[in-house]
Amino acid sequence: MTVRYPAGHARFRQQFHAVEEIARGSGVDWTILRCADFAANTLAWAGQIQATGTVRGAYPHARTSTVDERDIAAVAALALTHPQHRGQTYLLTGEQSLSQPEKVAALGAALDRTLSFVEAAPDEIRSGMLAAGLPDEVPDRLLGSLADYAREAGPTTDTVRRLLARPARTYATWAQDHRAAFTAGGPR
Repeated sequence: MTVRYPAGHARFRQQFHAVEEIARGSGVDWTILRCADFAANTLAWAGQIQATGTVRGAYPHARTSTVDERDIAAVAALALTHPQHRGQTYLLTGEQSLSQPEKVAALGAALDRTLSFVEAAPDEIRSGMLAAGLPDEVPDRLLGSLADYAREAGPTTDTVRRLLARPARTYATWAQDHRAAFTAGGPR
C-alpha cells in the first residue's frame, strides 16, 4: 500500500516500487495486489492477551483499515482466473478504519472478556520485537507506518466489495473467527 500512500521509512516504499517494476517488466501477465495491515498481524498480541489481558503498543491513535487475509486470497484467486484483471493494480483494505485500542476491544468482544490497550514508547516496542527475534526491518516498517497513521489515517477502499460483490470482512468477524488463538492453550 505504501507505493501509493507513502507511510513509514522511504526505503520500504522504494523496495515495493522496485518489485512492482520488475513484475511489470517481466513480460508475463501480472496483477498487483497492494495491501497492508493484515488482520492476522494481530496474532502477535495473543501471548499478551492470554497472559495479562492487556496489549502494549505504540501509537494508539494510529488508524488503519485492516484487511482479512481471506479477502486477499479471494481477490488473488479472482485475478488468477479472470483475464480482465491482467495489468491491474488493486489496493485492498477493510472498509472500517480502526485504532489499535478499537481492535483490542473487538478481540475482547469476541472473547467475551474485557481487554485493554496500554500505550508504550516506540523504542520499548521495537526492543521487544527485536528480543523476540524479529529482524530490524519488521519493527522499522511497523512503527514507521503507525507513526504516520497516527497523524493521518491509512486509506480505506471498497475494492474488495467491488471485485467480490460482497463487503470486505470486518475485523470483528476476523476476531470472532480466530478467538481460539487468543485463549490460553489456543493455537498460535
